[in-house]
Amino acid sequence: MSKAVKITGLDVSFLTQIGIYKLWFENDPKKRCYIGSAVREGKYKSEKGFLSRLNLHLSNLTHNDNCTPKLQNAFNKYGIENLRFEIVEILKPGQPSSY
Repeated sequence: MSKAVKITGLDVSFLTQIGIYKLWFENDPKKRCYIGSAVREGKYKSEKGFLSRLNLHLSNLTHNDNCTPKLQNAFNKYGIENLRFEIVEILKPGQPSSY
């Protein structure tokens, strides 16, 4: 998926897969980003992949409790309405990432 989409426009079929993702804020003049991996494969769709990681980030960020201070500071400054999520690479279970 090369085109970034707003959180509200994500396709759930992509969110239940595993791989590498990127978070950034649209109005950050320095265009900084957070690169993360979603490699957990849970029993239920809601427990695995990008969906699980995105939900955890959103929960922690909205409760001002994210473990990455720079991401939390950017969230506090730019707000959830400017947060963007992009799937960088979708992996198959056991497949190494190219990153």
